[in-house]
Amino acid sequence: MAGRSGAAAASLLLVFFLTLGPALAYQAEDVNSRVMWAGQHGVVRRTLLATNDSIYQQQLIDAANAHAAAALAITPRVDPTNGMKKYEGGYDVTDMHYWASVVFTGVYGFALAIISLLVGILYLLFKCFCACCCSGRNKKPVEYTLTARLWPKALVLVYTLLAISGAVVVYSGNGKLSTSLRGTTSTIINAVADIKVDVDQVAAALTNATQALDDKSGSSAVMDAAKGLQDATTSVNLTVQDNKDKVYGYFDKVKLALTIIAAIVLALSVAGLASTVLGVRPLLMILFVVALIILFFTWLLFGITFMLDNVITDTCQAMESYTIDSRNSSLGELLPCIDTDTANDALNKGKQSVKNLVTQVNGGIKNANDARTAALIRYPTLNAGSAIPYLCDPYGPSPDYDTASCPPDQGRLGTFRQNYSAFACDTDDGQTCDQNHKPIKNTDFNKMVNATGAAESVIIIMPVLFDLVTCQFVNVTFTKVVTYDCAPMKTSLNLLWIGFVVVSVAFVFLEVFWMVVRTRVPRNDVSRVQHINDQPL
Repeated sequence: MAGRSGAAAASLLLVFFLTLGPALAYQAEDVNSRVMWAGQHGVVRRTLLATNDSIYQQQLIDAANAHAAAALAITPRVDPTNGMKKYEGGYDVTDMHYWASVVFTGVYGFALAIISLLVGILYLLFKCFCACCCSGRNKKPVEYTLTARLWPKALVLVYTLLAISGAVVVYSGNGKLSTSLRGTTSTIINAVADIKVDVDQVAAALTNATQALDDKSGSSAVMDAAKGLQDATTSVNLTVQDNKDKVYGYFDKVKLALTIIAAIVLALSVAGLASTVLGVRPLLMILFVVALIILFFTWLLFGITFMLDNVITDTCQAMESYTIDSRNSSLGELLPCIDTDTANDALNKGKQSVKNLVTQVNGGIKNANDARTAALIRYPTLNAGSAIPYLCDPYGPSPDYDTASCPPDQGRLGTFRQNYSAFACDTDDGQTCDQNHKPIKNTDFNKMVNATGAAESVIIIMPVLFDLVTCQFVNVTFTKVVTYDCAPMKTSLNLLWIGFVVVSVAFVFLEVFWMVVRTRVPRNDVSRVQHINDQPL
């Protein structure tokens, strides 16, 4: 149970991102030192945005690519599924050979677990054979000197203290692992919740913009896409929230199991020391059998935690590589995010929708101005007020859609209602509106307000949409995990496998010296101390 739950916890960092899919300046003395600094600290992408030096940019890109490639080139490991050849590929959770090679890193623990169990069983079978076949022989009991009886007890004390120290290390690492896993899980769950909020905002803006257009040709495809995006993230968010308690429950079970093992190690160590001091032969044999079982599991858990330590190291290294340059990261191949050029094309479509809305509003303004001009012709004595200023288009023409500067005599999208309400009439009667110097009819003005509001919403959500389609949320989440969670997880796993090694080594020697002490304790009189050359009483 502990092994399966631990593996699930190690894989948790990628599961949610693979499920989400596409829904989603510093100074230095010379260029080379800056490149090295940037490559080591993962700020290449931010620096590229802050510099205009093309040579410097290219060197930074080369440094990032080299760093990313180095991050992918994990230490060569033996692959048991490929004729024990070295696995020299990168981090790839979809490759069976990667998992085979990383699981094989725990082979020492697995092998020692089996060997210790077999040796212990053979020893017990030997003792049973001797008890059955050798009990009838009259053997003179061997008598030991005081020194021969005390030095094994002294070694039992030493290895008991070592076992207790190992149990304390396991307990400490267990607590740290539970805390770090919960922190990592919370980071991912919060990221999914934030994505849900962003997607809802994007879907609402796209829907409003579509509904505000008079020409709704093609609007059904946009609304279907927005609804599909919203439904997908809602489903993922609900699944994550529903499984949150289950995941935390697995963590609690792992923590409880490891705590119980640490407690059993502590209890066995103390009981063994007490039995050694008191010379309780039957209890020493019982402790030997129980310790044999515990020794099997501690060696096994050493292999599992050592393997998970390598998985976490590889995962964090791959995440760091992704934050530096997602294009050269193995995770970039697993996460189906679109490239920046494609994302910009999608944003240009959004900008075109804003231009369409502005054109629609300006068309209404033109109609109102035309109606005002016609009224002046029909009624020469009519004071119809000044002409209505047109609305500023915030973007230039295609295909670049560059941000345009607005002249002072044009209105702004964000302040349309406030600035144009003076031209809005309370009714739809043209003559009444002309007489009140308010040429925009009430219905037309409401449509304009809706259109400008929708256009402003699209402008606001376009950076959010860009971050979603280019998976910037993955970059942000990976950065948080690498910065705050990776080091604690690796530290806790290091403590665990080191603790299990210490406990296992201590128990190997304890079992040996328990049996040595047991053979040197007289069967009938545990208080008798005689020299081996003394005459019998």
